[in-house]
Amino acid sequence: MTRDLRPCPGSVITGEALYGVDRLIAERRERKATLDGELSSEDVIRDREELAEQIRALGELKTMAAGYGCDISRPATTGREAIQWLYFAYLAATKEQNGAAMSLGRTSTFVDAYLQRDLAESTLTESGAQELIDDFVIKLRIIRFLRTPDYDELFSGDPIWVTEAIGGIGTDGRPLVTRSSFRYLQTLYNLGPAPEPNLTVLWSPALPEGFKRFCAQVSIDTSSIQYESDDLIRAAYSDDTAIACCVSAMRVGKDMQFFGARANLAKTLLYAIAARCAASTATAPTPGTSATAGRPPSTNSPRRSAATNDSSRSPAAVSPSAAANPCNNRTSSARC
Repeated sequence: MTRDLRPCPGSVITGEALYGVDRLIAERRERKATLDGELSSEDVIRDREELAEQIRALGELKTMAAGYGCDISRPATTGREAIQWLYFAYLAATKEQNGAAMSLGRTSTFVDAYLQRDLAESTLTESGAQELIDDFVIKLRIIRFLRTPDYDELFSGDPIWVTEAIGGIGTDGRPLVTRSSFRYLQTLYNLGPAPEPNLTVLWSPALPEGFKRFCAQVSIDTSSIQYESDDLIRAAYSDDTAIACCVSAMRVGKDMQFFGARANLAKTLLYAIAARCAASTATAPTPGTSATAGRPPSTNSPRRSAATNDSSRSPAAVSPSAAANPCNNRTSSARC
């Protein structure tokens, strides 16, 4: 295996295309079997549980792909299959998880190895290669309609932050720009500008001049490219890096981000206000909780709470759900 085609062993997104699902399952079963002789420590129990869950999920992934008439148990053999296998892995993740951000990773360089081999063997044309990338991006743009019901209730399916990291410089000084780096950006012309996928160029002055000029022109024409400093990221995370969510750099398959976007401080404050208001009537602000003791705010006070902003409504008339929802309060600056 060459350095140009070297995915992280823990990365199912690219590992599925390169190895096939059956090999990924077998590898995890072997790792799980090695734990049988270990003492049942907290780490061992966690590893066994996670490996069992991965084996189950990979089996379901293979079943899902079979429903589309594709056998992903084996490695991808063409550029078309590599992109299709890649999409199946990402589709399974978005259908299973309700995470706010489901970043794609760093796939343009990976699929380029397959596409360039097909071009060299004359089994694919350049227009055909671009069409495959266009089709892939179309699927990424509409994948928001396939999110979990829980996610749709929170965000209505959008945004999903399908962040793709493009470009950058290797630790050996080689640019990581490929023809597919251009192809991904070209979709903004072929399909029109769009916020998804979130195409992020890892920028460095050492990038090829032609690529830098193309990025600049696409930015002027579409305003749809995000930039991050590859020099800063590479110094901290090496060159096998992608973007989690929309801006956070992480080592592919090695790091995990605990995202705090759902810690809605404005909502927490409104819950506290609702509890104070409910104390005046001795009713609980939410089922299963007790009213917070304390004197309710005076209706004559110039400092009135968001929950009692409407002069036609008394504190007792404010329902717990309405008081706790930033979208129902005129004074709330929260983005709904």
